[in-house]
Amino acid sequence: MNEVKEAEAVILQLYAKYEAHTWFKILVASLALANKDYNEVIKLLTGQKQDSISNWFHPQLLHIKLLAQAHEKLGNYDISFELFNKLAKFNLEKHNFTDRIDQIKQYDSIYLKDLKRTEYTQQSIVFMIGFPRSGSTLLETMLGTHHSIVTLSEPLTISKVIESAKNITNQDYPKCLTKLNTTELIHLKKVYFDEVEKIIGDTYKGKVLIDKMPLNIGHLP
Repeated sequence: MNEVKEAEAVILQLYAKYEAHTWFKILVASLALANKDYNEVIKLLTGQKQDSISNWFHPQLLHIKLLAQAHEKLGNYDISFELFNKLAKFNLEKHNFTDRIDQIKQYDSIYLKDLKRTEYTQQSIVFMIGFPRSGSTLLETMLGTHHSIVTLSEPLTISKVIESAKNITNQDYPKCLTKLNTTELIHLKKVYFDEVEKIIGDTYKGKVLIDKMPLNIGHLP
């Protein structure tokens, strides 16, 4: 706990010196949000001119998100909704979702019964999917308090497996799924668990592993 306080003190000292720097202002606002000082978040960010960070994608996302969360905590729901709506529109403008839509459509040409299978792993895995702000984080937190459950919060495990499958078959996803043989599927299982262990070690063994990534809903055939 002392180390966290020391880190916060260093950040605040740097902010005092580089107050005009966008990243430091957002970082200090993040600390204020974590400390439940919601009015301070609004004070720090409301005066920040949007045009000064318009060319910086990630700072602008954080800027809007922090303001929206602070207003939500203070019960300013209309303002919060407006900001979250702005955040969603900003994401749509910056990201091209055409590839993901085309990817989902390609599932129509895949017959699940024709896909290769391997023996089921003894490890119990639950993939938690859904939509943003639907309560998945709260559910994950609640489940994670159980002594027989270990959770992963929005890891890139499935993305790593997909990339590996594409490299093995030299095919785009999801078509690559139809080209995998049993040996390759076993390898992909190893890729998955290697990624898990990079994050939480082997603490999941003998427990139920919950892999929570809401947007993995796009991988449902």
